[in-house]
Amino acid sequence: MTVLVRNPCFSHSQRINVEHTKEQRRQDYPVQGISPDEWSTVEVNQHILLVNGTIIKNTYDGTETDIFTMAEAIDGLKEGGKFLFVVPPDLAWGKRDDGNKIGPHAALIFDIRLEKVT
Repeated sequence: MTVLVRNPCFSHSQRINVEHTKEQRRQDYPVQGISPDEWSTVEVNQHILLVNGTIIKNTYDGTETDIFTMAEAIDGLKEGGKFLFVVPPDLAWGKRDDGNKIGPHAALIFDIRLEKVT
């Protein structure tokens, strides 16, 4: 299924296929920053939404960022870069839901700006 994603963090809409069995991603602008590896801790701003536009989380509007450890290095991810990841349902929640905003068989869209690598 191809859907039109209207992401308020980007200036344009994009058609994406949400049935791929692996994530899809796009780098919005290339940068020369530090690349994290699987041992790095990263600080990000992120906008997580469903394909219908329902916002799951948005740290761009707040004063706090999300900080977590990279479980797996992501090729091409660099400090200062902005990326759009589309995670198909089978790699997201699958048949389950989160008991809140994310229903079963939901694809997730992550708009991420990598702020800092340590």
